Amino acid sequence: MRRRLDRLYNAAGYLAALFLVGTLAMVLTGIAGRLLSFHVPGTDSYAGYCMAACGFLALAHTLKRGEHIRVTLILDHTGPRTRHTLELWSHAAGLLFAALLAWFAARLVWQSFQFNDVSQGTDAT
Repeated sequence: MRRRLDRLYNAAGYLAALFLVGTLAMVLTGIAGRLLSFHVPGTDSYAGYCMAACGFLALAHTLKRGEHIRVTLILDHTGPRTRHTLELWSHAAGLLFAALLAWFAARLVWQSFQFNDVSQGTDAT
């Protein structure tokens, strides 16, 4: 199971890198379009989509490698038992917030699908 998860995390990391390149491509296409007087519809929207995908796909890979930024100002001044309790509480709070965010995001997508709501941009996705 651990090997499968590690492969999944690595695949997500590579996908995040691909979406980062996609963000660059969209931004450069928009800049080139302004300089050379042509318009590619939706470059700003797709750059935002790529940026969001990059950020979220990189989370598991970053966590696995221990690269997340942590504020340990309080944790460094507590004992091991209190530190463990505080870390469990922060993980539980993070899990709750992530679950709520996922729930409401999925609900919003479903409502957008029901109302046939598309973006207001020129790409209308």
